[in-house]
Amino acid sequence: TDGNNVTTGETDLYSYTTPASTLAANGDKLAATYAGTFNDATANSVLKIYFAGTQISSDITGVGTGSWEATVLVIRSGSSTARATVSIHLEEDTQSDVQLQTDLTGITWTNTNILKITGTASGVGGGSDDITAKLGVIEWKPAAVN
Repeated sequence: TDGNNVTTGETDLYSYTTPASTLAANGDKLAATYAGTFNDATANSVLKIYFAGTQISSDITGVGTGSWEATVLVIRSGSSTARATVSIHLEEDTQSDVQLQTDLTGITWTNTNILKITGTASGVGGGSDDITAKLGVIEWKPAAVN
């Protein structure tokens, strides 16, 4: 189903809690794709992506209306570490094709971890339903798969 922002606060658009020990071996990975729309040209619309409580994207700011797509890759790199990359494509913005790599520390792999995308619509026109997540898919891949 569609995920929409609510009022002007940061709202989880899609959130997935991994089962404990999902990334059990170094090299195990999660790959995700999210896509949706910015719906209000007067709002300041911002997307953020988090894994295990850490923001792994920059603040992705939409200007005007249009589509967006985010691809995410999280790879377990050690007993309590991971590497994450996020690529963003915005239909109407100069931030198109933004890429960011983040090193994560302090992860407890035997616990559940959350991968999520959030949306905030603030400013003069900010309010509910200014950001819509229309699709999201997450895949687990073992260490031997590139």
